Amino acid sequence: EKISVVGQLSIRNNSSLKSLEGLINLTTVLDGVLIGGNSVLTNLSGLNNLTNVQTDFLIGGNDSLIDLTGLQELKMVPGELNIGANEALVSLKGIEVIEKADIIIIAGNSSLTSLKWLNINQANRILNIRSNDSMTQIEGIEGTSSSCYLIIEENKNLTSLTGMENITELNGLDVFKNDNLNSLTGIDNLVSI
Repeated sequence: EKISVVGQLSIRNNSSLKSLEGLINLTTVLDGVLIGGNSVLTNLSGLNNLTNVQTDFLIGGNDSLIDLTGLQELKMVPGELNIGANEALVSLKGIEVIEKADIIIIAGNSSLTSLKWLNINQANRILNIRSNDSMTQIEGIEGTSSSCYLIIEENKNLTSLTGMENITELNGLDVFKNDNLNSLTGIDNLVSI
């Protein structure tokens, strides 16, 4: 019988792993998922049938990961969705199908220039955009209002908040240590924080 449910899934520190295709029958992870330190993995194809993660989903330190393709069936992450320190990540494509995560952290992805595919309504409590050094503006973020607390921190080349014009409501906003931020243009339409 093919494995479709596991307690916890940890795929990490496999320097030659190119594919997650062996996990194609996996539908449910009862605990958390960690995909980390797989230096030649370029996408998450193989997780195509994963529909249920019951806690956290961490994707980090995968130096060749260019996008999140492969998550097309995953609708909810009840805990933290953390996408961090993936040096080659240029797109969040694949994240768009996730309807809700309690906390979303997009951090330390040095090649990421856009938040396209991310919808602010996906974050239930916190959305943290941190230390994405190639990001110059908050371009691509979708949605209009959210109950989340939005944190934008330490994005060293961020010059403006352009791209947030459609957002009218947040539960909180914290913008700090963005050394080149010279304008708050983009948050003009916020009516409630």
